[in-house]
Amino acid sequence: MTYQIPAPTVRVLRNLPEDAELVRAIPAQFPMPDLRQNGAAPSATYEYRNSDASLAAIVARYDYVDGKRISPFTVWKSPNGRMEWYNKGLLDARPLYRLPHLLADNAKPVLISEGEKCADAATCFEDYVSITWMGGSNAWSKTDFTPLARREIIILPDLDSAGENAANKIAEILREIGASSVRMLDIEALAKACEIAPVAGFDIADAIAEGLDAPRFYELLAQPGMLKTTDMLPTLADATPAALPGDPVLREVQERYNIQPEDIPGVFSLSSNGVIKHDFDRNGFPVEIYAGSPLVILGRTIEKQNGETWGYLVALRTPAARWVRRTIPGKLLAGDGKELRELLADAGAIIPQCRAGRQALAEYIGYAQHGPICELATRPGWYGDSFALPHQIIKPSESKAHVLLDMGERKHYLAQAGSMEGWQELAKLAESNSRAAFSICVALAAPMLQPMDLSGGGFHFFGQSSRGKTTLLTAGGSVWGGGGNDGFVRNWRMTVNGAEGTLADHNDLLLPLDELTMIPPELAAELFYMLGDGHGKIRAERDGTARASTQSRVLVLSSGENTAAHQISLAPNKVRMTGGLSVRMIDIPIEHTPGESFEDLCGFKTAGLLAEQMSELAKTHYGHAGPAFVQKIADYKSGFVSVAKELIDMLVEELVDPEDDPQVRRVATRFGIVAAAGHLARQTGVLPWREDSAFDAVKACFSAWKANRGGGASQEEREALAHVKAFFETNGRARFERLVLGANGKLTRASDFVVRDRCGYFEETENDETVFYVRPESFKQHICGSHSPDLVVKIAKKHGALLLGENGRSQKKMRLPDYPNGTRVYALRPDLLP
Repeated sequence: MTYQIPAPTVRVLRNLPEDAELVRAIPAQFPMPDLRQNGAAPSATYEYRNSDASLAAIVARYDYVDGKRISPFTVWKSPNGRMEWYNKGLLDARPLYRLPHLLADNAKPVLISEGEKCADAATCFEDYVSITWMGGSNAWSKTDFTPLARREIIILPDLDSAGENAANKIAEILREIGASSVRMLDIEALAKACEIAPVAGFDIADAIAEGLDAPRFYELLAQPGMLKTTDMLPTLADATPAALPGDPVLREVQERYNIQPEDIPGVFSLSSNGVIKHDFDRNGFPVEIYAGSPLVILGRTIEKQNGETWGYLVALRTPAARWVRRTIPGKLLAGDGKELRELLADAGAIIPQCRAGRQALAEYIGYAQHGPICELATRPGWYGDSFALPHQIIKPSESKAHVLLDMGERKHYLAQAGSMEGWQELAKLAESNSRAAFSICVALAAPMLQPMDLSGGGFHFFGQSSRGKTTLLTAGGSVWGGGGNDGFVRNWRMTVNGAEGTLADHNDLLLPLDELTMIPPELAAELFYMLGDGHGKIRAERDGTARASTQSRVLVLSSGENTAAHQISLAPNKVRMTGGLSVRMIDIPIEHTPGESFEDLCGFKTAGLLAEQMSELAKTHYGHAGPAFVQKIADYKSGFVSVAKELIDMLVEELVDPEDDPQVRRVATRFGIVAAAGHLARQTGVLPWREDSAFDAVKACFSAWKANRGGGASQEEREALAHVKAFFETNGRARFERLVLGANGKLTRASDFVVRDRCGYFEETENDETVFYVRPESFKQHICGSHSPDLVVKIAKKHGALLLGENGRSQKKMRLPDYPNGTRVYALRPDLLP
């Protein structure tokens, strides 16, 4: 019968404490569990009771779009005496489903079907007692069938090989315990007699749903051949070797993956000999089919980055007796399975060569339904509350999420070596050196972007060679990994397509890139935008629709002899460093004072010796700090985000002046997240620093950036100002016609001053001030160039270099030699520009 769960009052746990004991008889007043999984309530629940009617377990059925899932729930007592519900099955000697009904009607014959749904459906045949066992076709060996001694039994198998195998096994047990008779229904013959297509998986519940009632069922049971006595049935007892306790493969899969023999799908067995399918030939005699070397299915995978794509997570034993994991896309089980076999063979599996063996291999993988559903990640970073790295999945201690990272064969340096204590020695050397400390803080800030919903971007150290730029990148990279020539550092030599893959491999991480001059200037701007936004190119599918572009969040730490602005200006098409680019790749001079990159030599005689020691430590101890910091974020994410926002707001208010452009505030926010990450890492014990060390390093680097760019104006304003000044410095008065005050009191041409390519006029006032008069067309074309005239006017007004007309207008109306009736001009004092 279906057990109606009352309103949930008790949570369900997954991880059993050590030495916990199963409560086989749950107290009547013990509160019921909350059976929702992933927010979904079960479609049906079933109670398993002991012979005295006390509750032993609850089984819940969940029906999803992609199939069903059956979960058991039991009560366990911790060593401290506390009893709680766990998502765990019963141990051995499990009671039969509907056991109290079986014992109450001890004169009735018994129907045994597979699954609680079938057992409940078969209760309509009131001349029989309907029961089943817990766990499906693979768990019959854990059930106590002794209450069926001296009873008449009819087994109602499912129409598939797993159901038939389970029915045969149960028939053997029933004969051994002394059942008075054991017969098995020919379920295929029943389907045909009911004019129902006998599809795979057909069961008694399907027949009842199609209209089979009790009178018709009793009539069919009386037909010749509908029931078979089990002592005439072929059995697999002799053909299927018992699992030997000492078999190393079975022992390994139990110890490594907690997979029990009954978890092996249906008619398959696993041993050191490999995967064997136990079947019958056309004459009904048992046969063994070799399906490959030892392999187990650990669970299903789902990849959500581009829709939903399902697959399997498997572990296989190589000829070197090592277990390796592989993810198998579900589509590889379609067709002839060639790509599936190639994937497994490359990993070290022995592949069957006969057609039956190949088919059996695909069935073995495809039929497996045990194990968790894992979200398959193809790049590192955040997935819900979990953070995926190749060597570990970091998640809160109470998280039930299953995430698996599969980066394929792509080369990466996300690795660990040395110790956390050794790495902290590096951090101590960096603490009092602003650029080095800043590099480490940038690396720690990368995983905070996603929780705080901030975009990525980059910082670029520039300066002469042999100033320690690569050392700083290596130090920052050591937060996450190493093993390359320069640890975790890569170089800028890449294409746009290659950059997309590099971005994905560093999602939510630091991406240290050395030698900016390696990239062609014409590609630099495009890559700066891509690295800042995390968006790859949009490409088309075969049908012309847009394919989802790659999206990543990274923090780039770059180095080079040129500034990022200068590098892109070298392109043949003269690309300018726009405001958008300037806040994506932030230029920081490597030298805090001319010729010096390190403020504190930490007892070393030269900066070179300090850099060598830092580099040596970074290449020896790496990959510890980043994961340790992320674990703290995962455990206290909301608190981290709240504190970080306060720290960022506080620092931005301190760094930004009231007259600064909004671009400066955006950059200050980027610096703020770096400071917040360093400060929180210090508070959580990752960084062995003083309280204000991270803030001091960030403030020093921000000040250096701001001084290098020439103040707090926007990038566009700075470039427009530079262009106007360059125009007047280059041309002087050569392109302006000199005006003098005539006898009539009007401005007239000076006879001794001849110009070519005239841009306008100039006048020397009685106060020895030079004023240039430029008509709007020349102002736009020559003075402003490619910059906005409104912006140039704004800049000139800001610095008092524009003499305003009537009512404060930007243009003045003047009578000039060529315009006796007057014309509108801009009156400029370029000497007042800063």
